[in-house]
Amino acid sequence: TAPCLFKDTGVCMLFAMPGVPHEMKGLMENEILPRLKKRAPRAVIAREVLRTAGIGESSLSEIVNSSGAIADDIELAYLPCFGQADLRLTAKGKTQKEAKAKLGKTLRKLKPVIAPYLFGKGEETLEAAVGALLTDKKLTLAVAESCTGGLFASRITSAPGSSAYFLEGSVAYSNEAKIRRLGVKKSTLVKYGAVSAQTAREMAAGVCKKSGADIGVSSTGVAGPTGGTKEKPVGLIYIALCFNGEVETRRLKLKMDRNHNQKRTANEMMTWLWRKAREA
Repeated sequence: TAPCLFKDTGVCMLFAMPGVPHEMKGLMENEILPRLKKRAPRAVIAREVLRTAGIGESSLSEIVNSSGAIADDIELAYLPCFGQADLRLTAKGKTQKEAKAKLGKTLRKLKPVIAPYLFGKGEETLEAAVGALLTDKKLTLAVAESCTGGLFASRITSAPGSSAYFLEGSVAYSNEAKIRRLGVKKSTLVKYGAVSAQTAREMAAGVCKKSGADIGVSSTGVAGPTGGTKEKPVGLIYIALCFNGEVETRRLKLKMDRNHNQKRTANEMMTWLWRKAREA
């Protein structure tokens, strides 16, 4: 167990937190916040975290700053991660009621401004938002993954109740598996290669056809650190989405390590699925 270091100078309190998230959270709730409240009992705050996807931190900041929705007495922090960006809003007041009133006023102005990107609040996840949409619209999903190695399906099934809409997932890593399990044409693989828009397209369409799902999502690419070529470098990834018999593809050019490339790809897939489900 990692300890927290604490020093009270009389002027301020210093805390050195452990890096493990769950240990930090426990210390924050059980030790740090109670000490801070004793030192500043009149400092009452209200806080809300809004979660967005499909927009970068800088672009989101431009939209928010130009909207005029944030009052001068509201503190705003941007917390980006893998294509998502959280907005943490903090209001202060003499009482909890006053702080909540200030925060509520700002939220009513801000939410319509960022509505195209807003999927939840607090600790709500993008996969849970996707699941709620699929359930509400009675749509089913199947997944065909190569370079993400099942990461996308893992995220989908992490949401409670996912059995209502998730039919199956296939990690078709080899060319033989893509042909046998997804119906990808051998001629497509010979002509275009496994890392191509054409292969991603046939993977998404194939998993839809074989599973009977309404939506099929696929990934294929070079996650790294090896396997890249001049024509198809590390970080080149194609994703595809099949819905109502129509297949769309997208090309990603990522420049991170293997782990980050896989996570970023899975998040791009999730964001695309979320938008498609909203439009359905």
